[in-house]
Amino acid sequence: MLEEIKSFKKPISNEEFLEHERIYEEEQRVREEERELKRLEWEEEVLGHFDPVQFRTKTYEKISSLEEREKEEKQLKEEMKKQLLDKKDNYAKYVREMHLPPRSKKKMEQLNKQIERTKHPVR
Repeated sequence: MLEEIKSFKKPISNEEFLEHERIYEEEQRVREEERELKRLEWEEEVLGHFDPVQFRTKTYEKISSLEEREKEEKQLKEEMKKQLLDKKDNYAKYVREMHLPPRSKKKMEQLNKQIERTKHPVR
């Protein structure tokens, strides 16, 4: 009895601790595998007899057709937006090509001076 009490008070060695950790992790892994196996068996049992046609009611059919229609309308709206943006971009491109504003020589000189100033700062 006294020896048991002394053995409890004795510090645990690192090897004992690592061995205990290894055993514990192995047990945890086995339990997790068993749990996963039971879950898969349960799913197979429950879903194995599942027939989706069985649950297709008139209400379900109405909802699914409504969702499909909404999806098609949304897709059509997106296509229309894309076409509108393309038309707008093409028109803007055409206008830029055909109707360029005249360049002022005075303004061009000012811009060139500003560019030169940034290249050669004030001394």
